[in-house]
Amino acid sequence: RLQDILAEASPSIVVADKQGEQALGVSVLAPLTVVDPGIVLSADLKLKRPSGHIPQTDRLTSNPQIAGLTSNHLAYVIFTSGSTGRLKGVMVEHYGVVHLVMSRPEAYGATPTGNVALFPSFGFDSSVVDIFSTLSFGG
Repeated sequence: RLQDILAEASPSIVVADKQGEQALGVSVLAPLTVVDPGIVLSADLKLKRPSGHIPQTDRLTSNPQIAGLTSNHLAYVIFTSGSTGRLKGVMVEHYGVVHLVMSRPEAYGATPTGNVALFPSFGFDSSVVDIFSTLSFGG
């Protein structure tokens, strides 16, 4: 499944711990930059390849205007097999997620002192709304 997702997504960077690297295998990861999630990133982003090669350091920026980002840019891609049984990526844009997330606390009367149950798996699309709605009102 992970190999199918990587083939569909064609990423240039993959976040994978040692177990993930072993599960995917050297041949799948060879053309990609692999970032170990156990490494704490500072202002300098240091990436490593499976071969151990460390590319030049890129500077991170917190200014979204530099990248020309808008609310129409992708927030995430979630993979589903739908009715075909074959994995496909569904692209979700920022504006849709933000509008839904911001409407939830008011619709459900949520408060910072309330409790929220997370029913869906974090790999399921609806979990994004549950998680970020809760965080948006201080939960």
